Amino acid sequence: MYGNSSKEIPVNLRSIQAIPQSNRFEKINIETALQAFFGLFYLDRRLVFVILPLTLIAAFLTGVGTLPTVHAAGFPGPGTVCLQDASSASAPPASPCVSSGTNPTPFIFNGPFPSTPQPGPTQIRVGVYLNGSAGLNAFDITLLTNNAILKPVSIDLTGTLLLGTPVIVLECLNGALVAGTVCSSTDTAGTIHLAATSAAGQPLTTAPTTGLLFTGVFNVTGTTAAGGIALGFQTGCSSTSVPGGVCVTIANGSTTPDPETAQVASFNNSACLTTSGWCA
Repeated sequence: MYGNSSKEIPVNLRSIQAIPQSNRFEKINIETALQAFFGLFYLDRRLVFVILPLTLIAAFLTGVGTLPTVHAAGFPGPGTVCLQDASSASAPPASPCVSSGTNPTPFIFNGPFPSTPQPGPTQIRVGVYLNGSAGLNAFDITLLTNNAILKPVSIDLTGTLLLGTPVIVLECLNGALVAGTVCSSTDTAGTIHLAATSAAGQPLTTAPTTGLLFTGVFNVTGTTAAGGIALGFQTGCSSTSVPGGVCVTIANGSTTPDPETAQVASFNNSACLTTSGWCA
């Protein structure tokens, strides 16, 4: 289903607190730290030089809040997570979220017309792309559409921007567990839920990060009415990258995920009714 490009581990995380990154600290205000530590006591120069290194070491070992993990220096954010067809996505450094040629943005999937005779369902491959994001080492994303028209069948990590051999933490299709321990309450009919990380020991991707996260594969099982159906992201999740409970988390090794916006797509194969009489 996802070939040899991934491996499973029996872990379930709703919001990934991904591979920690060490030795990345914000600049410390030494004067403020000394005032807070020593109060109004008089200190001669020798005492300061003796105690200051001990203070910094203690802060490092205890994970004091004044020494947080930071994103790539100078990156403003937020990035964009979007749904796009591979044939329409522009190659980096251009944004893959802007459709190439005459294709509309946001993208409208229409599915391949069936052949004659049709041996099985046609499929669409929905690319989940990231544009202009801060560095990351994991993601947790749930796609959502109308299960009566598009049935989730698989995921594909080929070409992912995750580093090394990606590790699948959780995969649920149409509410059914495929990999991991247990699906989320937001994993319902019509959803593809994938949480994956870079290989252990890999650093964050270089900001700004742009490229493919993964591909979701759907069987076309029906024909839409004119205007099509929505193809987007599930909601009802917490502590994610996108406001409003949108189930899109781009993790960076800290407790705060990268901030992102979400760009949805749609699916419209209503033309099949006049072209071939059916599309499933």
